[in-house]
Parts: sequence; structure tokens; C-alpha cells
Amino acid sequence: MNLMLLIALAGIAILAVIAGCTTPSSPPVTGRVPLDQCANQTLTYVNQLLSAQGTTATLDSVAETNGMYRVDVSHLYGQVPLYVTRDCTLLFTDGEEMGAPQPRTTADACADRTLAYVNELLAGQGTASLVKVGEEHGIYQVTIFYQGRQIPLSASPDCALLFSEGLDLTAPPPTPTPTPEPVKTVRPAVDLYVMSFCPFGTQAEATMKPVEDLLGGKADFQIRYITTVTGTTISSVQSLHGAVEAEEDLRQICIQKHAPESIWTYLSRFNAECYPLELNLTGMAECSRNITSSLGIDQTGITACVTGTEGIDLLKTDEGSTEQYRATASPTLIINGVVYEGERTPEAYKQAICGSFTNPPPECATVLTSQQATVTGSC
Repeated sequence: MNLMLLIALAGIAILAVIAGCTTPSSPPVTGRVPLDQCANQTLTYVNQLLSAQGTTATLDSVAETNGMYRVDVSHLYGQVPLYVTRDCTLLFTDGEEMGAPQPRTTADACADRTLAYVNELLAGQGTASLVKVGEEHGIYQVTIFYQGRQIPLSASPDCALLFSEGLDLTAPPPTPTPTPEPVKTVRPAVDLYVMSFCPFGTQAEATMKPVEDLLGGKADFQIRYITTVTGTTISSVQSLHGAVEAEEDLRQICIQKHAPESIWTYLSRFNAECYPLELNLTGMAECSRNITSSLGIDQTGITACVTGTEGIDLLKTDEGSTEQYRATASPTLIINGVVYEGERTPEAYKQAICGSFTNPPPECATVLTSQQATVTGSC
């Protein structure tokens, strides 16, 4: 399923692995910077951003594609493709392939293609409309209106790649936000905000499971779901990845309420066995039932919770908590009310939680793996 643009429309930045397509011609660019010079400027800027983390990126390759510069860098999370305008002023870290390159396309034609592409992805979740289109920095700037707000998008000169807002390479990198001090309590509250069909959320769940296995008796672990609830039925639940995700969010929150001892095992198995069946709704539902049955979970009670008002009320509670902490990205980890912004490894999670105990328990001396998730991003 193509989810990256929906993620961008939600106002959430994310790194994406997008393959470039070469085009023979594109709208002219004024003030063009040589490719190698721009690549070096981009790497310098990226490493200024990474300096707060104590890490650096290295340059892998550079090329001209889609009427832009593609600069591939390597970091802790692997190779990351970056796209830069040929005047070396805007850097994009996410993108979507809208189709084959269209040499010499006009701004209006690209705007029409962009709007059609967006509305195809948003099918069943509303309709976007065009506000304006222009050409700046050698790329097309397309502003759309969706769910009460204007959203700026950028399209490559050949109208093959679509991006959310870019970073201004001519401006100083933003000053890193100081890491907040942990709030210490006798029994820390560990809240992991996710969407059940967000790949980065499921990665965070897998990362957190060994920590919960270790500290589950000493801290309060809670999975919270990022949704918008406008009524009292399943159909009133809005989730980023559509109705199928909304229903699974309900199922999982009901399992967490009625079978808390089984939720982490259910999540682990669901993500491994059922998540790949996302487009096979019948197969996925059967897969979920097989897991709950094998875990001895009362299916009748879970179904009643999902289809009745109980599950809706639980999601509404999470929605209130999401708004309180502005936890709009999946995953977001909050420990004792403090947003965690460190690495996503079992050991890093464990250390953050153990640092939030008034008196850390002996289990905190156990060293968990420090292996990073393959891809780190957010929905």
C-alpha cells in the first residue's frame, strides 16, 4: 500500500526510500549550482543537523534525476536518498512516485496530476482541492486544501515525484531542542502511541516488547492509539490508514483492556502473521481470530467491546491523551509525561524507563540489545 503521501498530508516528516527516474528535459533553473558542490553543501547541512545526536552521515553517490539532484547518504539507519533543487536551496527527505516522468510539463498540468494522485490516495477519506500552483526554485509548488487547512506540496520538474515541505539549505539549521529531564516516580507510566498499521509503530512495538518483558511488573506499560473519534460507532473512527486500521485499533485496545496479560504477545504475532495480509481483509480478520483463540482470549467479549460503545470510549480516552501531549506521530513514546526522543533500541528504551524510577529495580542492570530498527521514521 502506498502510504507516504498520506503521511505527508498528516503533517508528519518521514524518511522515504524512493527510486529516481531519469527524464531527458525539464523546466529551466536559474542560479544552478554544480552537482558536486551542491552535494557537499547538502552533506554539511545534514551533519549540522545530526551533530546534536553525536552522529554523522557520509556521502554515497550523487546524480541528476527528475530535474533535481539526488544525493544518497549513509547514516546509522542505512542509505538515505535526499532530493535537492538544482539551485541547492531546498532539501527534501520524503517523496512519492506519481508516475512516469512528463518532460516539458506545465505548472497547470502538473497541478492536475498532483491533485488526481492525492485524491486517489484519499479515496474514502475526503477530497482535496487545488488552491494554487506556481514554479519556484525550478520545481512546482502545489498548494491543496484538505480537511480545513492548506497543505503545500512540491513536485519535481517532470511531475514524477511529489514531496512535502522541504528544508531551506540557505538558512541556519534549527537549534536542537534540549533533552528534557526525566520525571522520576516509584512506578513509571510508559505510554507508546501508535497506529496499528503504521510500519514504524509496529517496529516500536517489537522494540518495546523485550523491555516490557523485563520491566512489566515494575512499570505501567500502555499502548495508546492515534485516532479521531466523531461519534459512537466504528464508522465514526478515523485513522490514518483507513477503516481497516480503525477496526484493528479498536480490537487491540479492547484486548489490552480485557486481556492485558496477552496484549504484547498478540501484538507480536499480529504484526508478524496478520499485518502482511493488510490488503486481504478476510484473511487478516481470520488471522486475528486464530491468534486470539490460541491465546485463550474471550472472542465474544472482544467483539462486544469492538462493536459496542466500550471500545469507542477507550479510543476517546486515548484521543484526549494524544491531544494533551500532542502525540500525533506513530510511534511516540512518553514516559511519565515526558516525550522520549532517543534511539529506538530495546536498550535505549530500557535506559530511559529505568532513568524514570525513583529507585531503579535490579532488572535495570540487565543489558538488552542495542540493535537499531532497520528504518526509523514516523507515520
